[in-house]
Amino acid sequence: MIALTKRPLKMAPHSITVLRFPHRHHAERGFSSLPRSIPVGQVLRVEFADPAKIGWTSDHWRTIHEIMTVCQGDGWHVAELDTSALPADSEIEFTMF
Repeated sequence: MIALTKRPLKMAPHSITVLRFPHRHHAERGFSSLPRSIPVGQVLRVEFADPAKIGWTSDHWRTIHEIMTVCQGDGWHVAELDTSALPADSEIEFTMF
């Protein structure tokens, strides 16, 4: 499993895990109800009601990946973090802007 953590200023096919945030304050405060891990080999899809920029890392912020959400036409803004190649026991940290 790959651990998910949040740092402040941090369905679908079986190959995707989805985190959905209906409002920005859910993303800032609502991490206690989210899954703490995803299966190895999956892409992590993050969905917001509003546009967002996501910064994420799997090496404690030595390497930072940034991605913008894209409106998928139904009002949800989606970004897919390509976590599929990460080894087991990786930890993903991310933040939303």
